[in-house]
Amino acid sequence: MAILIPIKNDPNHTLNIELDSKIFKLWFLYNSNFDYWSISLYDENDNLLVSNIKIVANYPLMFTHKNENFPLGDFYCEISDVSGKITRNSFLSQEAKLVYLTQEETG
Repeated sequence: MAILIPIKNDPNHTLNIELDSKIFKLWFLYNSNFDYWSISLYDENDNLLVSNIKIVANYPLMFTHKNENFPLGDFYCEISDVSGKITRNSFLSQEAKLVYLTQEETG
C-alpha cells in the first residue's frame, strides 16, 4: 500500500520515516528562484544517499539513482493539476501528493 509522505509548507524541512523496515531521513527544499521542490535522501546514520532530486509529477524520482542502501520502492508525485506544475503551495493545497510505492507496487 502506498505511503503518503507529508510535505510541510516549510521550504526547508526534514522528515524521518520508516520505509521497508529501515529508517530514512528525507530533506525537502523549495527553490524559490526556479519554483520547484527537491528531495534528498539520507540513511539512518545521516549518510547522504542522494541529494536535490527535483520533484516532478508522475515519474519515479529515484529511478536513475538507486543503490543497495536505498529503499526498495520509489517515490512518485501525484498531481491533480492538468499542467503537471508543482508549485510552492501544491502540497499545502493537496493538489500534489508525494507517495512512496513499495517494490511490489512499482513492479
